[in-house]
Amino acid sequence: MSATPAPLPDKFDEVVRLYAAGKTLKRIAETLNIPEEELREWPERYAERWDADLNLQHDDQSHETGAEFRLLLRRLMRSEKEPTQLSALRLMLQLHIANFRAARSAARD
Repeated sequence: MSATPAPLPDKFDEVVRLYAAGKTLKRIAETLNIPEEELREWPERYAERWDADLNLQHDDQSHETGAEFRLLLRRLMRSEKEPTQLSALRLMLQLHIANFRAARSAARD
């Protein structure tokens, strides 16, 4: 018989979001008025949920970064300077090829 997991603290989601954004646990504790000693126990006490939520936050950040990168490349492809256009186009094509290969590899797994 497995033990029932402890209920998550009220500010758990916000703590994970701030931690994933690069804030230290000390700074988060000060900002959210949570005792720092208590907050330092959360990654171990709620390890399964902490890791899962942190991974989701990092995935979201990666997707946002990718989207911003594609927007920047599109802007550079409209540059008045041909070398800039060609470099941006080359990077965009490399990105598309890498995404295609990753999707094909994931489909095989």
